[in-house]
Amino acid sequence: MLKRVFLSAIGMVLLQMAMADSPGKREMHPSKVTFQNIQQLAGYTFYYQFHYSGNTGTFMADTTLIIPPSGGAPDEVQVWAINNKSKKSTDTITFSNYYAPDEVIILSGIKNDSLLYTKAGLSNNNEIVSDTNTGSITNKELVKEAEAVKKNHYYKIVAYSGAAVIALTALVWFFIKRRKKQTV
Repeated sequence: MLKRVFLSAIGMVLLQMAMADSPGKREMHPSKVTFQNIQQLAGYTFYYQFHYSGNTGTFMADTTLIIPPSGGAPDEVQVWAINNKSKKSTDTITFSNYYAPDEVIILSGIKNDSLLYTKAGLSNNNEIVSDTNTGSITNKELVKEAEAVKKNHYYKIVAYSGAAVIALTALVWFFIKRRKKQTV
């Protein structure tokens, strides 16, 4: 008996390991990371580097970086700033696209080589964000896109619910008709 339980446990562990990377997870969509108030930090140059593609670049004005979707491990982008005079670097902030919503990073300053910021999440095809203070976001086009995605998501819920009600009604009707035939 103990041997049978032990072999079953080993079988379950091996099955879990074999299915760890099996297909079937939902599709991952791109995520946007938008940086706002870059002009307030005019003495710094901002740098970014994508993890898998290795693409690097700089920006000195408000910008949006798009983290592409991936079929396996999520992609990441790392962002940091370097002081133009002292050439001293700030800390690095990493943004991942693991079913992540769009994010707006509102920079407020640099203190002890740390980027100070607040973050606002916006809905996208990866995730629907319930509450976000969009008043501080200057790019209103991003807010409109997020609202359209959220509205589309709710339309899908209503459509799927309606289809489920129709299917359930048809199934009940089918069984009632069948029962009446059997009793006659």
